[in-house]
Amino acid sequence: MPLMMSCEEDESKVIQTDLAIEAEQLFATSSALSESAVFALFGWNNYQNLDSLALPGCPKVIVNKSLKQVTLNFLSSTACEPSKKYVRTGEIHLQYDTLSNSPDSNVIMKFNNYKSGPYYLEGSRFFSQFNPTNALGSFNELIIHSEDNTLTTQVSGDMIYVLTYQNGSLTTIESSGEIEGINPVGRVLGINITTPKVQKLSCFRQNLVQPSAGQETWQVGRDNNSKVTYSVSYESTATCATSVFAILPDGRKLLLNPNE
Repeated sequence: MPLMMSCEEDESKVIQTDLAIEAEQLFATSSALSESAVFALFGWNNYQNLDSLALPGCPKVIVNKSLKQVTLNFLSSTACEPSKKYVRTGEIHLQYDTLSNSPDSNVIMKFNNYKSGPYYLEGSRFFSQFNPTNALGSFNELIIHSEDNTLTTQVSGDMIYVLTYQNGSLTTIESSGEIEGINPVGRVLGINITTPKVQKLSCFRQNLVQPSAGQETWQVGRDNNSKVTYSVSYESTATCATSVFAILPDGRKLLLNPNE
């Protein structure tokens, strides 16, 4: 559960329960979109001789070189020690460009019963890498839902990624962009990454998936055509440890990941 704290000394201010629930759902949506993108941006060449233990969730990596396809099959493995919060099941299918000399120039990601933590993803994502360090991403009506299907969010968005390499190896991914959709109770939502989110690959491989830096603005519509706003920050507290804070519309501060 998220942890609430006061930004001010006014103890008479009451937090509405729905604000915390709404923030938690938005955080789940943002996290699901961030963690799945890394698998697509990892690169065709990196998958050729990859040990499954080098990826979070330790998927079985199936490469079809002639069709330029990669399947990540997330099976239970006694050799894998994933974080309890981000246990993965199901499959991710990656179709790389078969016509270009650079397979990473166009990548289609599809989910087959893929689950990360408590949420499933359904649909497709598209990535275009126009040089080694810059890529674009998009998705339309992607579905994120809970295991019992009681919570369903639909999102569409456009993303920009900046990739950093060291000695030929991908080390960080910075992401920015805008996302819009419908939340589980039918309200319009918007996520705007105002300061790029920084994902360190060394942490991601350890299944520590939260970005080490970045800021987002979340907005949710209300019945009177107004919107409420959440301000979110990712703050590194140690190597591969991040605290994610949200300032709720009523001014209170919420720690979204107290158990990480």
